[in-house]
Amino acid sequence: CFILSTPFTLNVFLIEHLNALANYFNIIICLNLSYYPISNRLDPRIELININIKREISPFNDLYTLMSIYKICTAFFRNIDEKS
Repeated sequence: CFILSTPFTLNVFLIEHLNALANYFNIIICLNLSYYPISNRLDPRIELININIKREISPFNDLYTLMSIYKICTAFFRNIDEKS
């Protein structure tokens, strides 16, 4: 599970690395999909989860985002435990 603040980081720096990792692992990316479009070069096996991460300082939004990330991560790791 990767957490990114913008799709720009994914499109420019990480896309090839994550596509390679998708050959061996289930990849989940949590990011704010409203900033930029996702490149069509992204492997379709990679799951994208839209999460409202903002680049401004806002305690309420930051706490809400942190709680959302916690829920996603606990569901992800619970799923891994059930499979093993």
